[in-house]
Amino acid sequence: MTPFQSAFFYSYELYQKKDYGKAEEAIRELLNSYASNKDVLALGAITARRTGSPIEGLKRIRSALKYDSNNHEYYNSYGNLLSDIGDFVNAEQAYTKSIQLNPSYVPAFENLGFMYSNSNHPEAALNVFEKLTEHFPQNSNYHLALAQSYKDCLNFAGAKSVLETLKMQGNQSNALKIIEAQLFQIAGELDHAIKLNLDLLSGSNPDPIALGNIAQIYKTEGNEDALRELLNTLMSKPGLKPDLFSRVVLTALNLEEYDLCHKYCDTFENHSDQLDLVNSLRAQVFLRQETFSEAKTLSQKYLKGFPSDIQSLATYVRACMGLELFDEANKATLRARALAPLNQFWIAMEATLMRARGENHRVLYNYDNFVRPYQVYDPSTSELPALRNFLETHHKSKLEPIDQSLRSGTQTTQDLRFIKDPIVQKFWEKIDPYITKFLETIGSNPDHPFTSRNKNGYRSSGAWSVRLRGSGYHVNHVHPMGWISGAFYLEVPKDVERNDKAGWLKLGEPSFQQDKFQAEHFVKPQPGRMVLFPSYMWHGTFPIEDASRRMTLSFDLVPTN
Repeated sequence: MTPFQSAFFYSYELYQKKDYGKAEEAIRELLNSYASNKDVLALGAITARRTGSPIEGLKRIRSALKYDSNNHEYYNSYGNLLSDIGDFVNAEQAYTKSIQLNPSYVPAFENLGFMYSNSNHPEAALNVFEKLTEHFPQNSNYHLALAQSYKDCLNFAGAKSVLETLKMQGNQSNALKIIEAQLFQIAGELDHAIKLNLDLLSGSNPDPIALGNIAQIYKTEGNEDALRELLNTLMSKPGLKPDLFSRVVLTALNLEEYDLCHKYCDTFENHSDQLDLVNSLRAQVFLRQETFSEAKTLSQKYLKGFPSDIQSLATYVRACMGLELFDEANKATLRARALAPLNQFWIAMEATLMRARGENHRVLYNYDNFVRPYQVYDPSTSELPALRNFLETHHKSKLEPIDQSLRSGTQTTQDLRFIKDPIVQKFWEKIDPYITKFLETIGSNPDHPFTSRNKNGYRSSGAWSVRLRGSGYHVNHVHPMGWISGAFYLEVPKDVERNDKAGWLKLGEPSFQQDKFQAEHFVKPQPGRMVLFPSYMWHGTFPIEDASRRMTLSFDLVPTN
């Protein structure tokens, strides 16, 4: 065996043993002498992915493809890395190329299907997993993914049929029960959903997803006391696993129970060696409490061990901004932008920091060109009331969700993209020409993070309706996984004409330090009007002051091939 072969197999052995840190060190040594070796580059790409360095991984796999442009495994690795950074359009192309080069290469099919699921494209995922289950009928994971895709497309009969078949084969997995509980939840059978989720949490291996499901039910049904009791019960369990502990703390954080969060962190810290995790969660709690110095210190500690952790980077940047350490915040933001270039939150942070540093943030927040209202429906016709009345029937909860931007209102649970009623289908038909016009208006500057994605059209990645009541509003937020966001107004408050802009859409004001960075652009809501804007623009609404309501149909759009 040559010295090169010995060094290469040593690196590969470390990777197989999941000792990714040492594998990365060995790969770097190899690349010093064999920078043009395609196998070293390809192994280096998947190693970089495992060490949380997707950008380095992309650099290596692109180099490997220059030396071997017909390697189906390389294209599969390329797709995985692109998917990791949220570039789903190019990930789809990479997986498809892998499949074209080797139609029997199953990993590329599998990764393509899960990428579709993760990018809110369940119809495409459904097509993939139907084929995979046909060719591999004994693979329960493919059948579960198929059931998940049916559920996400609101094909409840299809999902139930798959689950029943699996249960007849003896499958009693948590994953199956989670999907079953979610089906009950979406269908409004909340008692069944609660029971299933509680069963999942009371077993020997409690599932964090079940806590997320039941927290949503308890919150939207106004039963926060039951949720707090459940959190306390879970924290009292011996041997609580880190992933469930994290979900417990973050649930309490969303309830704004800060003292409870610190209590839970103390309890877990006393019985666990997971100090890094506790520091990360405490940092998020301190940030919400605007104790910026503590949030900065703890998130910085966590980042020393996990420098690519996006959530801790967000906590650190927000804490630095609270302390007005804008240069430090900017350095971390640029690092995060490299790790997740399409994540809309980080583009929003970049724009906010440009504003804080006196730079021209209007390059990104170009309100004149990027925020466009369109009158889609004539409010004097029967079409708008028909759509509003139909959506009313889908507002079944009592209160707002636990982890969304609205306050004092309700949000629909079913993805409105897949509602087959002609009234909703007509809505999508009517807004399409206006979206096409918007895409023509914004242009396709390849050097701009918004317009550079304007190449081959769009698809919707999610749609929901929000109904705000008296004193209701949206806190300022962005849509991290979107590209273009839209709000269509079905009903507007009576006091919308007042000078204080009650119920108006406001843009440019972040969710923090609003005294320093106030809103810069405003859109008056009108029945039948649609507003389109970049998903990275901070947006919220002014509270409704009277007892009237505000109803919207909102959606996100992403690029498509």
